Amino acid sequence: MEDVVEFLDTIRKPLEGAKRTPGPYPYYGASGIVDYVDGYLFDEELVLLSEDGANITDRNYPVCFLASGKYWVNNHAHVLRTKDGNENKFICNSLERKDYKQYNSGMAMPKLNQEVCRSIPINCPSFDEQKKIGAYLNNLDNLITLHQRKSFSKNRKKIVWEQRKLGTLCSLITKGTTPKDKSGNGEVNFVKVENIDTDNGEVTSMSKISVEEHEGYLKRSRLEENDILFSIAGTLGRVSVVKPSILPANTNQALAIIRTNEGYIPYLTTVLKGPAVEDFIRRNPTIGAQPNLSLEQVNNLDISYPEYDEQVKIGDYFALLDNLITLHQRKCDETKKLKKYMLQKMFPQKNEKKPEIRFAGFTDDWEQRKLEEIVERVTRKNQDLVSELPLTISAQYGLIDQNEFFDKRVASKDVSGYYLIYNGEFAYNKSTSTDAPWGAIKRLDKYENGVLSTLYIVFKIRNEEEVNSDFLVTYYDTSNWHKDIQAIAAEGARNHGLLNIAPADFFKTELMMPQDIDEQKKIGDYFKSLNDLITLHQRKCDEIKEVKKFMLQNMFPQKG
Repeated sequence: MEDVVEFLDTIRKPLEGAKRTPGPYPYYGASGIVDYVDGYLFDEELVLLSEDGANITDRNYPVCFLASGKYWVNNHAHVLRTKDGNENKFICNSLERKDYKQYNSGMAMPKLNQEVCRSIPINCPSFDEQKKIGAYLNNLDNLITLHQRKSFSKNRKKIVWEQRKLGTLCSLITKGTTPKDKSGNGEVNFVKVENIDTDNGEVTSMSKISVEEHEGYLKRSRLEENDILFSIAGTLGRVSVVKPSILPANTNQALAIIRTNEGYIPYLTTVLKGPAVEDFIRRNPTIGAQPNLSLEQVNNLDISYPEYDEQVKIGDYFALLDNLITLHQRKCDETKKLKKYMLQKMFPQKNEKKPEIRFAGFTDDWEQRKLEEIVERVTRKNQDLVSELPLTISAQYGLIDQNEFFDKRVASKDVSGYYLIYNGEFAYNKSTSTDAPWGAIKRLDKYENGVLSTLYIVFKIRNEEEVNSDFLVTYYDTSNWHKDIQAIAAEGARNHGLLNIAPADFFKTELMMPQDIDEQKKIGDYFKSLNDLITLHQRKCDEIKEVKKFMLQNMFPQKG
């Protein structure tokens, strides 16, 4: 904790009841505001963390909270100022979610002393990401409070959401047409369905039309700022809001132009992305095999319509989720691009013995080795049923549980005749795909052990003092090994949909590798860190998508 906050405990000061003169300033203790006094010690937003009290272990109310404005703090709460590069709301939420039982230094009464607090670990992303996460959690808390207030207040009249037809909220619902000029040249952006990102609604990679077309026969489909674009042909349900940066712009008949005169636009776009519209599209028999929605159907879409203030909170909440998804997806994609670039630069090119980019201190030529020299084949059978976890190899996910990957079991019920593979061992899947044109070679990392069909080729490193396992993982992420596989694979010959490659031939393939184990290790560690980053951002992205999906299903009134 001491890396991200400084302790201002020396400034805090207790005031005994008799010495407290009533006033306008909050007086904070371990449980939050406990009184109001006529003086203050602090005049900035700071993080307060309970120092003592049963709540540290019982957790009936928050132990960490923000204080802002002018206020006083007694000696029952630590006063924390975040250091540069860290954000108050994120740090506060991180500390609030800690289990403090392991840090309790009190005997009769639970206590968090400053020395212990300084050593409490906090995982901190970049400042921008902290701000987004902090705002998201704050927004979520506000939303929870809003719904609790609506659900449990007995003195208020129950607010019932209206059901409105989309057309009643709009001044215009129309669509465009196909330009006569198919050259894609001009000064005006032309938006198609495929230009709209399915996750964040951003519009990219547009073609062009001429000003003459835009102002002529395509005049009725000229886009304006804050127009909602809603796909009604082909891929249904893509949604975007027109930003000034793409104007002037136009569109075709596959996108409905929705121009509103009522309602909060981020809320309406959320509804259009939600399950109610999906359900309408799924249930409507007129849509058919070639999905299409008419403008009449768009006009008649049912919209759940709460009070405007609630629309704002809901719309902003989902906009924040979309921003977080975009942030993590962008970071994931950027890291993938970096990995692809470095895989090309940190391994020797054809007929070369040295890579273009190397770690400092390494200058020796790399050496050519046959795979059979550095690994040995694994053919142990699962006769004692050590494992009943059937695995498959995915180019994207590596060695993974079949049930998770296929959403069903593909392996036989009896897996005693399968190969038994242990954590750290490798396997080659000879099945080809777009992502793996010559199959995929992956190491078992996710599980202690598992079983593989005997159609796979399984192997392990002979001597890990000579060959670094992470380096070998990285090598098989490159395409350098493809040429050898291509040379031995019988053209078009298949066995159970697999490349016809004999194990003996596979182990005679060659690879170029550093002679120095330390260089191997540095390369392996570097790419492992990139893989970990990719996994982290993808996991966060997927988690937020699940939150979004859940909230879309549960934050709107159900039919009936």
